[in-house]
Amino acid sequence: MVKNKYRSEQALETAKQKRHGGETIQPPVIKIPEGEALEYAESIIDTIREPLIALDQDLRVVKVSRSFYEFFKVKPEETVGKLIYDLGNKQWDIPKLRELLETILPQKTSFDNYEVEHDFATIGKRNMLLNARQIQRVLGKERIILLAIDDITERKKTEETLQRLDGEYHSFMEKALSEQMALTDTLRNTTVSRDDLIKEVAKRKQTEYMLMVQIRQMQAFYSLAEIIEREGISLHEFYQELCDILPKSWQYPEIAYARIVIGESEFRTKDFIETEWMQCNS
Repeated sequence: MVKNKYRSEQALETAKQKRHGGETIQPPVIKIPEGEALEYAESIIDTIREPLIALDQDLRVVKVSRSFYEFFKVKPEETVGKLIYDLGNKQWDIPKLRELLETILPQKTSFDNYEVEHDFATIGKRNMLLNARQIQRVLGKERIILLAIDDITERKKTEETLQRLDGEYHSFMEKALSEQMALTDTLRNTTVSRDDLIKEVAKRKQTEYMLMVQIRQMQAFYSLAEIIEREGISLHEFYQELCDILPKSWQYPEIAYARIVIGESEFRTKDFIETEWMQCNS
């Protein structure tokens, strides 16, 4: 069986050689000059949305993406060739970053999603996810470290807001349940006047109404958080979905509509009708 397989492969190769005049055709090898390859790599780095920084083996900056300059508000002459810890008047001298680059990276050659919190003089307090890779270059050349930075500050704020609202929601639920049980006990064990009963019922309805408002607001916040976390959503899609969410958190969602105007762009809910009643933020 093996012998027959070998003969079949040999016959196939012979047929290929005959088809091309007796010569074996090899796949083409594309060679790019080193200068062009470097320019090509730098162009790729500049198109990456997240801030990216390339370091040599001594942790000095070799190349920085355009998004890094824009996000951290630094200039090339203040960055390239500098030790990473000296950037921005030593703003990058972060203990956690030192541990990652000097201890963890040499052992593992890469690390992913290490969260670092730091207060920068230029952009304020930020929460960042750091990802790094060691790139081994051709023989005789030093290794390169690629450090990618994902700013998750707004995501963290959203998560903290949702946690706070969730805590408030549960506290409100516990309070509403306690008041309802107290009212039930009152009605069961005491004789109350008709006016007092009406007041207690009204109070109970008000509590139920406030609970419903809280629930609607929580649902709207959760929906907004899901939109923010969604990968690849465009700004146009974000504003339209935000517009669709807003009426659901209002007092009368069944008759509420929303319109968002940003510059010359306008976003509306379905069947939007402009009336004399409106809520706006000027």
